[in-house]
Amino acid sequence: MKGLCRVLGDPDTGGSPLGTASSTTTTSTTTNSTTSSTTSTTKPPPLQTTSKPSSLTEEQKGAVENAELECYNSLAACLLQMELVNYERVKEYCLKVLRKEGENFKALYRSGVAYYHLGDFQKALHYLNQSHKQEPSDTNVIRYIQLTELKIRRTAQREKKEAT
Repeated sequence: MKGLCRVLGDPDTGGSPLGTASSTTTTSTTTNSTTSSTTSTTKPPPLQTTSKPSSLTEEQKGAVENAELECYNSLAACLLQMELVNYERVKEYCLKVLRKEGENFKALYRSGVAYYHLGDFQKALHYLNQSHKQEPSDTNVIRYIQLTELKIRRTAQREKKEAT
């Protein structure tokens, strides 16, 4: 995943692709009974990028954009599988996909899940309902809609109780 973040722009490092990563090289030399060791820091060669974006054909630009969206969608899916999920990042990646493909089912669903776990139940319900319109029989979407509606009802009851 770190490789993808380096290409796509890792939000934790300022979002700029091709960050300044460095590696350490250790060299050992043995001469007769003397051993010397030197350590030097070198930067890896930068990833190949096209210096002139205008040199790409429209078809190539579309392919690059589609690959980028697929990567963000896959990153969001991978993050949701982690033991400690960074829902903020899941939301961020999904929203990047939705800016370009507003009807992307997976991004809508994963945004809903992220907002649910971040405690923004109204936004969660919005994204989950949008994904439900596309896949009405998806049991995961239905389950999260039910959970979200339950949280909204309990929050309303708690607020009503506190007001009295």
